[in-house]
Amino acid sequence: MLFDMFHERVFRSAYYITRDRHLAQDVLQETFVKAYKHMDRVKETEKIGAWLTVIATNTAIDHMRKRKVWNGMPTEDVILMQALEQDEVASSVEQEVEREFEKEQLRRQMEYLKPEYRQVLLLKYHQGLRDDESAELLGVTVGTVKSRVHRAKRQLKKLLMSVERESLRKPAVKEGE
Repeated sequence: MLFDMFHERVFRSAYYITRDRHLAQDVLQETFVKAYKHMDRVKETEKIGAWLTVIATNTAIDHMRKRKVWNGMPTEDVILMQALEQDEVASSVEQEVEREFEKEQLRRQMEYLKPEYRQVLLLKYHQGLRDDESAELLGVTVGTVKSRVHRAKRQLKKLLMSVERESLRKPAVKEGE
C-alpha cells in the first residue's frame, strides 16, 4: 500500500539525485526495503512520505558516493520556492517565459551542488519542512541543516553569477546568422 501511494514521489527524489533512471529504480527498491525493515521507527504516520523521501535521498547519495560521482538554487528563498513548487499563472507570456528560463537555470545549477545541499533545499523548499523537521528526518542537528542551507544558497549564488558572467562574454548572435 505504501509503495502504491509513494513510489512516484520516491522515484522522483532518487532520480533528482542520480540523474539515471536505472539507478533511481534501484534506489526506489532499496528505499522500500529499508522502510519495511524500519517501519517500527515511524511515529507520525502523516510524515511517512517525507520519511521515505529522506531514505531515498540518503540511499541515492550513498550510491553516488560509491560511484564517486557528484551530480551536482539562487540565494533568495522566494526564487527557490518558485523553482521547486508548482507553476503559477503568469500575468503575461513574457513573464512566463522569463520565469521558466530562471527556473531551468536554477535547476541546472543545483546539479552541481553536493547531494547533501540539494537534499536540505528540497526538504525546505519543495517539501515545505521546517529546519527542525528536516534535522529530525536526516538525523542531524538543526545547526547542521541551517549551515547546509546557507552553504547551498551561497554556492548557488556563485554558480549563477558565473553563468551570468559567461553569457555576457559571449557575442550576441546577429539576426539572420
